[in-house]
Amino acid sequence: DRNSDLDLSVGFYDEGWELVGVCSYFELHAGEAAVHSGDWRDAPPPEGASEFVDVHVARARDAGFRYAVMVV
Repeated sequence: DRNSDLDLSVGFYDEGWELVGVCSYFELHAGEAAVHSGDWRDAPPPEGASEFVDVHVARARDAGFRYAVMVV
């Protein structure tokens, strides 16, 4: 039996591409700007599971976030 665990993370960068925040399975909040769904490790077929990050755009801009880079 083989298992795979794909994790979603988002790195937030400012106008100069400096890292200013992270939202991931190990850091569920990026201030008030973003929240992660949590780490899903059990995803029985056929539906599986999804991880997601909700971003509040106005709060992200207020926090100095200019770019969001997703990493799986």
